[in-house]
Amino acid sequence: MAQTSDVDELLAAFKKFSVHGDHKAAATEMPGQKWAKLCKDCKIIDGKHVTSTDIDIIFSKLVPKTSRGMPYTDFKKALEMLAQKRPQHWVKCYATRNISPNK
Repeated sequence: MAQTSDVDELLAAFKKFSVHGDHKAAATEMPGQKWAKLCKDCKIIDGKHVTSTDIDIIFSKLVPKTSRGMPYTDFKKALEMLAQKRPQHWVKCYATRNISPNK
């Protein structure tokens, strides 16, 4: 189970990417474009285990067509789904430490 500081860092990263480039946006949902950027910037997409198509499929599975983005609860589910595709210990490394929307 994740420690509180890891969960706090993950929530902070979610909020940063949710509003990156659009400071008027609410940090409650992450649009698909920002989800793809997060996965690309954090090198989650490796072209072998995880592709950009996988990222899009996971987003479409979790977010209803009537919604504009995924809430934090679905974001955590999406990371779990990615962890099954790429079994290395990347979840903590990439999802908490390497997230920097200024890259």
